[in-house]
Amino acid sequence: MFIVFSGVSGSGKNTIMNRLMALRSNLRVLEFATGTTRAPRESDKDNNTYVFLSKEDFEKGINNGKFYEYENIHGNYYGTFVERLQSVVGSEFDFMKDIDVNGNANLKKFYKDKCKMVSIFVDVPDDILRERLAKRGETSESIEKRLSRGEYERSRKNDYDLVVENIDLDQTVEKINSCLKSRRNEDKRMKKNVLNTDLTGKVAVVTGAGGVLCSYFAKVLARAGAKVALLDLNYDAANAFAEEIVAEGGIAKAYACNVLEKETCYKVADEVEKELGKCDVLINGAGGNNPRATTDKEYFELGDIDADTKSFFDLDASGVGFVFNLNFLGTLIPTQAFARQMVGREGCSILNISSMNAYTPLTKIPAYSGAKAAISNFTQWLAVHFSKVGIRVNAIAPGFFSTKQNAALLFNPDGTPTARTGKILAATPMGRFGESEELEGGLLFLVNNEAAGFITGVVLPIDGGFSAYSGV
Repeated sequence: MFIVFSGVSGSGKNTIMNRLMALRSNLRVLEFATGTTRAPRESDKDNNTYVFLSKEDFEKGINNGKFYEYENIHGNYYGTFVERLQSVVGSEFDFMKDIDVNGNANLKKFYKDKCKMVSIFVDVPDDILRERLAKRGETSESIEKRLSRGEYERSRKNDYDLVVENIDLDQTVEKINSCLKSRRNEDKRMKKNVLNTDLTGKVAVVTGAGGVLCSYFAKVLARAGAKVALLDLNYDAANAFAEEIVAEGGIAKAYACNVLEKETCYKVADEVEKELGKCDVLINGAGGNNPRATTDKEYFELGDIDADTKSFFDLDASGVGFVFNLNFLGTLIPTQAFARQMVGREGCSILNISSMNAYTPLTKIPAYSGAKAAISNFTQWLAVHFSKVGIRVNAIAPGFFSTKQNAALLFNPDGTPTARTGKILAATPMGRFGESEELEGGLLFLVNNEAAGFITGVVLPIDGGFSAYSGV
């Protein structure tokens, strides 16, 4: 959660933040420096308020998407680094920051759908404000300027989630703390899905559920009423998400499972049936790539064989085999284990996870592209094979979603976008990466037997138009 504090100068925002940190152990003040091309001043030596850049470097940063927002003031650039703002998302801590009313509006746009944001406006009557500013040694002229600025800021206070008048510090802190607790409790209550798919009483199994996207799928299925089994090689990761579902009021249990071991998958399938019931919905989400199956360059050039670069001829056979096995066998084996429980029962469905790579292979990742093409083909094969016994089989093919698995391809170590990211976004007509939530509708539609009961063998692109764009 990110908490913005705004308000007139002298309203006590910093004092309030310090008091809140003493009350809430997971609360931190977000420190981020502003990038600027202005010359350093003597007063800048003792603080970390600015990162000083040359005009050339700043403009490179603009072109590379390094700044969320920037402005040219009196011939000098000032900008907010995307990397620092992004550090809030997914953090175990809550962060707060003193930001003006214009900054609040911009941050609401940045954090929309990324993380919970609470904005608080701190006000104080003018007579008390004059007294406080005078005690700080402000001149009469300075006080009048601040009061004038305060009128503008007050005109924007309706943009905030909470407005407090800081006359009594203890009461103000108590009111804000209660608001934050309430917002935290809202997060714990189960949210609504975008589609009204009802899976009440059904059992859904999700493989790869310790990852970003598949853990989200598990939560979506739980919100639809399903009892969810979260399978992952990393039990702790899957269990953490299972506990989140339970905390929201859902039913979920984690299982350690290696999707490449048939005996293990069959054993887990029996455990799921015993503890939750027979599987009705299977999401085959386990998969991924491996650096040993990835080339360093997009194009092979003369001299690459002897150069210090990993070319096509240097690909590791075991790495390629691992990627194929993880994606293809990691779908086939769990399907063998859980489809046994579906055979002959109406309304069951399997959803596989394909990719844009299945349509047109991406450069650098030949094994992953080939493996996902196999998943699309296998989805069609399974759809025909199980068509007489009540099992529908479909797949979704996500476009480009920023996750831990592809972070190294999309972002540099300093958080700036790579050249590859520029190419991806240029080839995506909607001009951005997808958000996890935007896979929800396709998932809920395809597993809904009332809405999609006559749909099987389909691979649904969810890609912002990537697969439809010719490049011209």
